[in-house]
Amino acid sequence: MFTLGGKAIDFKGKILARWSDERKLTKGCSAAGTSRKFREQSKEEQEHGAKLLQIVCYFRSTYEVLIDADEHLSELMGPADLLVHLRVLVQLPPLQLVPVLKYLVCWPIARWLRQEMPEVPSGMPQEILSSPLKLFSKRPRSHLKNLVVSRTKNRRAFRVVWSWLQGAKRGLPEIPPEFILASKLKHAKALQKELPPMDELYLADFKQELKILWRGVHSERERFFRDEEGIVRLKGTVRQWKADRPVRQGAGNPGWNACVEKSRGQGGKSEAVREELRSRIQDKLDKYIASDPSSRSGSILPKVPMRVIAKWAADDIRDRPLNARVEVIPEPLKARIITKGESLPYYASMPLQKDAWRTLVEKEEFSLIGEPLSEQHLIAIDQGTLQLLDAVGLPDVTFDLGER
Repeated sequence: MFTLGGKAIDFKGKILARWSDERKLTKGCSAAGTSRKFREQSKEEQEHGAKLLQIVCYFRSTYEVLIDADEHLSELMGPADLLVHLRVLVQLPPLQLVPVLKYLVCWPIARWLRQEMPEVPSGMPQEILSSPLKLFSKRPRSHLKNLVVSRTKNRRAFRVVWSWLQGAKRGLPEIPPEFILASKLKHAKALQKELPPMDELYLADFKQELKILWRGVHSERERFFRDEEGIVRLKGTVRQWKADRPVRQGAGNPGWNACVEKSRGQGGKSEAVREELRSRIQDKLDKYIASDPSSRSGSILPKVPMRVIAKWAADDIRDRPLNARVEVIPEPLKARIITKGESLPYYASMPLQKDAWRTLVEKEEFSLIGEPLSEQHLIAIDQGTLQLLDAVGLPDVTFDLGER
């Protein structure tokens, strides 16, 4: 029995009763529309309801993910073994609840990998600062503790902490409006922050590395000189750069992603570019159709050369800043922030983007661009590590991450 807003609430009975009602829980977790009753609620009641929904969904999702990932946990743990979560989480304000839930799902895998712990969010209850496992009752807590302190080669522990990280948040609803507003303010503050000037030496090295990456080196040799004492010393490195080449053309489709002019539902960049091109060649298009109206349709847009589109875009944005709109896409435990730009400048820059993409793909460091992680990538990393160890004279060194 807990007290909330001066009212005594039997959370154990209410949560478990709601949990048993699959139809009601599914309806509560659905993002499709709001009822009249919800619209008539006060803002405080809506925030309170959204907070309880987050807690209920996290409670259920965590329990189901853990018992699915480890058969032994299904024998040790029942829903009642997670009830401490309710007592702690229900005391948090809505804005602090989402960061705390994110911390709870990230902490186990960070602890198991012996990595730096995630940043502790403000408002984190003192009783779980040292270990979030205190939110479980004694029997499952001991078992989970043994897993997170086990060796990093333990497959059973990996299955549990990975499922906890990826599975628990999938059962959560979208973040509440208060968190979305806070994310927008945080993003605006980051954009307004003035960055210090870059160190000149670092900037010169950075430009040199970019030149090596994008242009490429044809050949390289070292130059030496003899000092006054007759000792030969290194003077520097002489590079012969590859010849400049034009950008490889390849426009493609602008895509259906949203832009400033049109949302994704309205056709996005593709529809905005189509309308812009049509408006610029409408006179010529009318004459083309009028010359043979029986066989020529106005719905078919002729191909416009990319050099013409690039000139239109450059003339359009000259002496003015580009327009962009920041949008927030609510997801479980986070607000994904995207920026929607103008359609025609984006389309005109696509050949350059595609050329840069092809250049990066040719480099070993960017081999994952455009394809999923595969066994061959891991083999290449392993072989590269062995070559590095051999180069520094440590061919027999092995790393045991479990002993860190």
